[in-house]
Amino acid sequence: MRDLKRQSNVSGITKNWVVATFINYEKENVDIEFDTELKILFGQIHFDFKHRFSRGKWFRSSLIKTADLDSGMVTTLNSIYQLNGDGYEMIVEPEFYALFECYFISPLQIAEKHPAYIHSKRAVSGDVFKTCSIDSSL
Repeated sequence: MRDLKRQSNVSGITKNWVVATFINYEKENVDIEFDTELKILFGQIHFDFKHRFSRGKWFRSSLIKTADLDSGMVTTLNSIYQLNGDGYEMIVEPEFYALFECYFISPLQIAEKHPAYIHSKRAVSGDVFKTCSIDSSL
């Protein structure tokens, strides 16, 4: 497990996290210019050092600028997050974002209920990656 000691530049620590890469989105509908893939961090707040979210609240970040899953650090347009515990990388359709915004539930629950919006899912545990399949009967 990663060390939960706060680094000076960390805005928050998240658990039950998903780094989602969006495909098939309309680039002209995104407000900023970017050269890489459109990625967003979804998760549950473990600690928020900026006091924006209460502990245990589900959130989604602004666009990710860098994500180093080996070190558990994600830098977005507005914040730096430390990832706590296991999580997932997913490749998703834009509808996934709309469902999260509507219900603010676990991204894994959305994946279970709407598997058509998920193209792939990988479990991340420390620096070990393993492929996971999604059971569409859930």
